[in-house]
Amino acid sequence: LAAGGGEDAELLDAFLGAIYPSMAAGYAGRLAAASPAADPPVVRALQRVLADLDGVRREGALVAGGLPAPSPRRRRAVEEALGRSGGVFGPIGAGVIGD
Repeated sequence: LAAGGGEDAELLDAFLGAIYPSMAAGYAGRLAAASPAADPPVVRALQRVLADLDGVRREGALVAGGLPAPSPRRRRAVEEALGRSGGVFGPIGAGVIGD
């Protein structure tokens, strides 16, 4: 990855710019829907996952900073697919969690 860029750089760009943000939004949505009183282990787990994902995104940005600028085509394709599907985890709403 660090040697050439190209498709690897496009893939990293898609993860950093589309997939990871969608994952963070999905986890944040589930965290907002969780009850701190009824679901403390779930709340703690989601908070940890969000913190870990933030760390992965920061580290990925450091790697990406050393690569040639990628073409945005793969990121756009991933963003479009995520938009059509409701995000990495699909839509969240009443009756969705636990069904």
